Amino acid sequence: MPGATQAFPRRPGRRAAALASAPIRVIIAPAMSATVTSTGNAGVVLRTPRACVCVDVFWDRDRAGYGAPPAPAEDPAADCILVTHAHWDHFAPDRVARAAAGRKAAVIGPAGVTRALRGAVPAESLVTLEPARGASETAAFPWGRVTCIRTHHGEAHNSYLIEADGFRVFHDGDNEDARLLDAAVIAPLDALFLCPWQGSGWEDCVVRLAPRRWFLIHLYEEEIAAHRAGRFLAELTDRVPAVAPIIALAPGESCELAPAGEEVPGQGDAQ
Repeated sequence: MPGATQAFPRRPGRRAAALASAPIRVIIAPAMSATVTSTGNAGVVLRTPRACVCVDVFWDRDRAGYGAPPAPAEDPAADCILVTHAHWDHFAPDRVARAAAGRKAAVIGPAGVTRALRGAVPAESLVTLEPARGASETAAFPWGRVTCIRTHHGEAHNSYLIEADGFRVFHDGDNEDARLLDAAVIAPLDALFLCPWQGSGWEDCVVRLAPRRWFLIHLYEEEIAAHRAGRFLAELTDRVPAVAPIIALAPGESCELAPAGEEVPGQGDAQ
């Protein structure tokens, strides 16, 4: 959010050459499953056979009275910590420092995030990624890689493509302009974490990215309930993307990501 005290941008009513010369990208299908777990707000834990990657998990719970659902009490043991931006509902420096100490996790974020962690997290564990608007930068790890894409929200905001043990997961944080997302770079996706912000162009973005699963993030408790009743997105737009399933996890809830090629439930089976 554009400041520690600013309210969330709301949704409507509540608150969007020749073939031979073309590059060939090889996607290695995972042999095992992975899980994603919500920790409230935009927090997501991705667990694969070799890694635990946390995105916006370690936020300031003491300021959660604005209406977001409570986060699970136990912090995950992270191998890699990603922070989209420095706003309090995505980033609490003390919690990130404690979490990073457990497994000497790498911490990736824009300069405002890594600067706030200097002295609390070893310098070799801090990875500053802050590409130009619309550009990307990549950090490699034994289990895969993280590609940071500069997107629009406040002074510095990263969206992240996580490639871990063959799974491809994209977390869009608080990006206010989904039109910035290039499907040629990001797709295919096993999971997309994206909030339908008003005016962000999310409908067309979801169609372009065509994820195997779309997870709604940054929802209030009543919005999660409305989605499960089939109302939430239908009340925002008459162009609900025909992707399946569309899932809203409550804090502490998990979903298994099956390997590519296995059947994915239909939209009517979404949580």
